[in-house]
Amino acid sequence: MLPVLATLDHLLRLNSDTVIALSNHDEIAWRAPDARGRHALWILGHCAAYRHRMLRLVDCEPPTTLWEAQVPKGSHASGLSPSLRSLTFREALLEAGDRLTQRFTEMDRAFWEGPFSGTLRDGSTTIGGALRYLTYHETLHIGQIGFLLAN
Repeated sequence: MLPVLATLDHLLRLNSDTVIALSNHDEIAWRAPDARGRHALWILGHCAAYRHRMLRLVDCEPPTTLWEAQVPKGSHASGLSPSLRSLTFREALLEAGDRLTQRFTEMDRAFWEGPFSGTLRDGSTTIGGALRYLTYHETLHIGQIGFLLAN
């Protein structure tokens, strides 16, 4: 595995371990809104959806889900189906993480440096830059989940 991918893999595993550690909270806690109406469950779903985006980025098709459309960028927690549970998102996030780890072992520098189909907020235009940005994005949100569940 390329050293830079090993670093990203390590961060994604830490995020997964944090989500597992937070799994003792009940569904009421996961849906408790903060002052802006956000709750940890929506953020967890958003993170799982972005791991699916990362899978697509590295040419791995994620499983088809009915929930992914409920947590896109810019959506709101109030649009989340009442039937969705933290376990659904947690399992999706963990499974995607395992698949990313496997794919990272297969990637070479040419793939890492390959073009990304857009430009991210940090200016990234390569697949590697996009993976780096999306890992940062997820890590920020996992911290946010911990904060929301602690309060």
